[in-house]
Amino acid sequence: MSTAASPTDVCVNCGYNMVGVPLAEPCPECGRERGTGLSGGVASCISCGYELTGLPDSGACPECGTSVAKSLLGDLLAYRSPAYVERLRKGLTWILYGILVQLVLLMVGIVGAITLPLTTGWLSIGVTGVATLTTLAILLGWWWFTEADPGIDTDNEPRARRITRAAVVVGAAVAILELLVELVGVPGGLGGGGGISPTVVVAIMLAIAGLAAFVTQFIAGMLYVRGLATRLPSRKVYRLSKSRIWLCPIFYTVGVVLIGLGPLIALILYWNFLNLTKKEIVRVQKEQHQLPGI
Repeated sequence: MSTAASPTDVCVNCGYNMVGVPLAEPCPECGRERGTGLSGGVASCISCGYELTGLPDSGACPECGTSVAKSLLGDLLAYRSPAYVERLRKGLTWILYGILVQLVLLMVGIVGAITLPLTTGWLSIGVTGVATLTTLAILLGWWWFTEADPGIDTDNEPRARRITRAAVVVGAAVAILELLVELVGVPGGLGGGGGISPTVVVAIMLAIAGLAAFVTQFIAGMLYVRGLATRLPSRKVYRLSKSRIWLCPIFYTVGVVLIGLGPLIALILYWNFLNLTKKEIVRVQKEQHQLPGI
C-alpha cells in the first residue's frame, strides 16, 4: 500500500524529494530551507479553521471535533480536508470542459471566417451567447478552484489566489454586459452626425476591461497553480507553470499570423497543463483514501 509523503520529505517550495538530504541542508533544487509547511507556524483546524495553538496533539478541535494531530500533518493536499480537495478537482473539471468548448468555437470561427463569415443577426447573437455561457462556466470553475483552504491560508501564493478571484468577478460582469450590448445591437456603428455611437463606445470599453481581467486572471492563476504544485507535490506541474505563463501568451498573440492557429495552440497548451494538474489532484485523492482517519 502506497502512502503520501511526509511533509518533511519534500521541499515546500518546489516539491523536490528531500529523502536522504540532511535536515540542516536546504533544498538542492531551489535552495529553500526545510520547513514544516505550516503557514507562519500557526496551526488551525483542517476542517473548520479554528486556531489550535496551545492544544495538545492528542486533543480535538473544540469547534468541530477533528483530531488536532490531523491538522498538524502539514500543508500537503493529501493531509487536508477531502471536501476541499474535491472542490479543487470540481473547479478544474469545469475549466477544462469550458476550454474544450472554446476550442470548438475557435475552430468554427476560423472555418466560418473563410467560408461563411458571421454577420450581425441571430446567428452572431447565438454564437456570442454560447461563448458567454462558456466563459461564465470557466470563471465559475476558477472560483471553486481558488477557494481558500478551510484550515488556514496555507497556499504559497495567497495574493495570487485573491487576485485571481477578483479578476474572475470582473470577467464575469464584463461577459454579461457584453452579451447585453450584443442584444441591444450596434446601429450602424456611427451616429447620424458622423460621431461614434454610444453603444460602440460601451462595447470598446467593455472589450478593454475584459482583456485586462483576462490577462490578470491568467497570470495570477498560473502563479496560484505554481504555489498549489508545491502542495501536491508535483515537480512537473511546478516547472511547466514557469514556461506556460509566457509560452501561452506568445502563441495567443504573435501566433495569430500562423493562419490564426496561434490562439488554438495556446488553448491546447493551456488545457494540457491544467489537465495535468487535475490528474495530480486525482492522485492526491486516491492517496487520501489510503490514509487512516483522513
